Amino acid sequence: MVKQSKYAKKSIVDELKLIARLKEEDEKLSELMLKSNDIKIRKFGRRIAEGGRIIEIDEKNGRIKRLNLSHVRSENLTSYRNRQKIAAKFYGNCDELQEKYPNNIFVEMSLTIRHCDVDELSSMIDKLNESWIRLINTPEFAPYFNAKGKYYKDCGYFKSLEIGSSSEFNKINPHFHCILQVYYSTSN
Repeated sequence: MVKQSKYAKKSIVDELKLIARLKEEDEKLSELMLKSNDIKIRKFGRRIAEGGRIIEIDEKNGRIKRLNLSHVRSENLTSYRNRQKIAAKFYGNCDELQEKYPNNIFVEMSLTIRHCDVDELSSMIDKLNESWIRLINTPEFAPYFNAKGKYYKDCGYFKSLEIGSSSEFNKINPHFHCILQVYYSTSN
C-alpha cells in the first residue's frame, strides 16, 4: 500500500468533478478524431467516445476502484489515471526525498507546442519527446539529468502527456506537465 503524503490531498468529490471535466474534453477530442481522414485515428476516436465510464467506487474510502478506459494515449482520462498512479508513488516518497536531499527543490513546469490537426498528433508527440531529450541535454539541464552530470544521482523528474482540444478551432494541443527534483544552492 502506498502511504499518503501531506502533499496529496484530494476528496472523492474533487476527483469526480475532475473526471467529469476530463470526460468532456475527451468527448471534444473524440469528435475531432472521428472527423479525421485517417482510419486509425477514427478508430481511436470511437474508443475514446466509448470509454470513461465509472464502473465501481470503493464504499469504504470513497475511491474509484475501476474506470472504463480506452487506453488510447491521447485520451485525457487514461493519461490522468496513469499520472495518478505515478503521483501516488511520487507523493508517497516526497517526504522521504526531502529528508534525504534537503538541498533539492521540486519544480513544476509545462511544455507545449503549437496547436495541430488531429492527423498530425502522432508526429507532434514524437517531436515533443525529441524536444524533451534535447532540453535535458542542454548545458543548463545536463548537470541534473544527464548520466554524466554532477548532480545526476540526486535529481530526477517525471513528465506526463496531456492533450487539450478545441472544437472552436478544430485543433488539439499536446503538452507535457513535468515535476523536476533539482539541486538548489543559495550561493549560486
